[in-house]
Amino acid sequence: MTIRFLASRDGYAIGSIVSTLAASAEAAYVQGGYAEYDGQRPSNDTVPVRRVLGQQSVPCILAPSGTIATAGVVTLGTAVALTYPRAWVHFPAGAVVGGLAGWYYCVFSSTTVGTVYTNFQAVMDKPYIPTSLTAVVGSNAGYTAATGADVVMGSVVIPANTLGQFGQIDVHAFMSYLDSANNKITNLKLGSSVVATLTATTTDGLTIRKRIANRNTGQQVIQADLAEGAASGTTASLLAIDTTADVVVSVTGQKGTATEYMVLETFSVEVLPTP
Repeated sequence: MTIRFLASRDGYAIGSIVSTLAASAEAAYVQGGYAEYDGQRPSNDTVPVRRVLGQQSVPCILAPSGTIATAGVVTLGTAVALTYPRAWVHFPAGAVVGGLAGWYYCVFSSTTVGTVYTNFQAVMDKPYIPTSLTAVVGSNAGYTAATGADVVMGSVVIPANTLGQFGQIDVHAFMSYLDSANNKITNLKLGSSVVATLTATTTDGLTIRKRIANRNTGQQVIQADLAEGAASGTTASLLAIDTTADVVVSVTGQKGTATEYMVLETFSVEVLPTP
């Protein structure tokens, strides 16, 4: 058969179509959420099926300022809400010796202390769990977390022509953060277009539930932000994204204060193809 990669993995880029793998290898990539069978349905299946294109529950953390010791032990200056047994954590350049800004795999032993490993993603693609771990060499000096930048914390590729003329996308996400008076901004994007913006302060978390519907392959209607069953003065909005090409759905986070944190706890994207 043929598979299409939904995430960069083992040297295969997002969107790569591969037909040379053994069936067992194809199945492993599909079951792991890294790929899908190209075409999605057997040729004799004419009924569109709602399906999950991507989901994650390994947390992605925009870290507060802290220190990474030479042995790779990180001490956060502000405690996060949970002790995460596995996570991907965004650190600034130089926090790891010779290391770039980006996402590093971490295992925490408390809400402030963990070990940082060399598994690295410059931009968050898929928060996988590594099979081999080597601790980084930390700078052994305090680092200052980045602020004001819109950082991708989760993303899912909608492959070209998946939606058809009238297909729809359902997005669910949960973001947690420090309860403070400072702004923590979460954006949901389709391609480069912002579909929803939520600014949080003195709460502990927020949930995103959003539907994006094609009106044709180059126009989408975005539902207003409504509580279920509630009326609103906010109208729906329109986008002009070409879904005959690959398009990425992403969740981004932006902190205004270096000592605070944001955690994308869960994220999923489902599609409802055109009937």
